[in-house]
Amino acid sequence: MVIEQADKFVTDHRPDLEKYVAAPAKGVLILEMKTWVSTTKLARAIPDEATVACKTMAPAQVPKWCALHAQTAYGKRLVAAAGQMLIEYVGPALGLLDQELAKLSAFVGDRKTITAEDVDILVGRSRAAETFKIFDAIGQGRAADALAILHRLLDQGEEPIAILGAFSWQLRHLAQAARLTKQGRSAPQALAEVGIREFSIGRCEQLMRHLGMRRLEKLYDWLLEIDLGLKGGNPLPPAVQLERLVVRLAQPREPVAMR
Repeated sequence: MVIEQADKFVTDHRPDLEKYVAAPAKGVLILEMKTWVSTTKLARAIPDEATVACKTMAPAQVPKWCALHAQTAYGKRLVAAAGQMLIEYVGPALGLLDQELAKLSAFVGDRKTITAEDVDILVGRSRAAETFKIFDAIGQGRAADALAILHRLLDQGEEPIAILGAFSWQLRHLAQAARLTKQGRSAPQALAEVGIREFSIGRCEQLMRHLGMRRLEKLYDWLLEIDLGLKGGNPLPPAVQLERLVVRLAQPREPVAMR
């Protein structure tokens, strides 16, 4: 028997569970809990090997995991730049990364190495195309159109964390470019310096003008907020959290008070 979200169940039935563990019994009881205090009488009665702690992998460990998983699961060497680009596009969710690595493995065929160019072609351009459409609408203040594209992606089965990964790639570059413009670069120079390709500089410059410096300086904070929210830090549904971000970006630029 498996009991999910069993914290309240354990609290309500702790004496019975202690008796159940102490007495020989047939069958298996699996408790899925958010918190497991190892100093309780119940926890001490359960063998260490019967307790499995599931912890989120630290972000710094994800690139190493990608490289190792690509080698062990698919027999491919994932170059460092390719792994970093994949994480930027998809996000740190291991299940989604595994799906993309499987696709990349099939894409490269007999070739033993997965390069950054492979990731860009197979993962980046497909997501970037839809993301560009959303940000084009945002840059023109067309919130309804941006939301319609977002809803289409969600209806097609795209994971919210993967959509956020594509958003983050674009918005982090804009935030970096905004910092460079404060140091004296022109917007096109700044965008080129942070890695935006020539054919995308015009649309990104328009988006920067729409957002304005106030919002550009808040992008890192907003991305961190929604990243934590999608990982369980916000009770709102993931789709709603993405919608709120799109609306926040698409609304008209705040007027600057004259002094």
